[in-house]
Amino acid sequence: MCEQANINYSSWSQSDVRNDPRIVVMRDTTSGRSHQYKATDVDKIKEIWRESKRKKEVRLDTEQRATIKNMLAIPNLITAYTDKLKNVRKMFFLTHSLIGGMMVDDLNVYTRSIDPYSAAVLIDTEERIIRARMERLKQRYKLFTDEFTEEELNALRRDKNENKDTLITQRAYEWIEEVDYYLTARYEETDTQEEIQQKGEQLREISFLDEEFENMMRGIAI
Repeated sequence: MCEQANINYSSWSQSDVRNDPRIVVMRDTTSGRSHQYKATDVDKIKEIWRESKRKKEVRLDTEQRATIKNMLAIPNLITAYTDKLKNVRKMFFLTHSLIGGMMVDDLNVYTRSIDPYSAAVLIDTEERIIRARMERLKQRYKLFTDEFTEEELNALRRDKNENKDTLITQRAYEWIEEVDYYLTARYEETDTQEEIQQKGEQLREISFLDEEFENMMRGIAI
């Protein structure tokens, strides 16, 4: 059947199309073989196969456009994160108070009491998270744009806005995959090193606390 319909057998055997209800009912059960088809149904099977390929291509094009669109939007995302970084403390103290809690504003938002040390830690953590995200975005965008000239990037933006599938969009999509693969491998290695460092710091902290506790029990001033 595959030879008659000009379908690659390996692709057919691995595809879900062969389990399409429209194809299943075409199987010739009189021969005793569940995947035998009548010669009169070959053209119908061929059309269903082509239809499946067209749908797959449409989904792929949609994915490519979304991926490229997200990459080109990184500068706007960095700008948004920059604004968010400037307002971390302001937003924090809309829901937290160093002088008391359970105060309600015009929007019925309550402020919770928090001590200065905990507030500083939470604010600093949030700011560091935002800076790290911005740094990763900048690095990802730079790796991407270094591959193209300014003229090519402008052409890519035009093709993206017009939903065109061109050589430059195909090249951009493939390069994004390369960039993301490189960054993923690098971040996994970095995360491993950070985990080792964090474990070392935790062990040192535990040792320090043990020593501090022993000194306290001996009556030594800390």
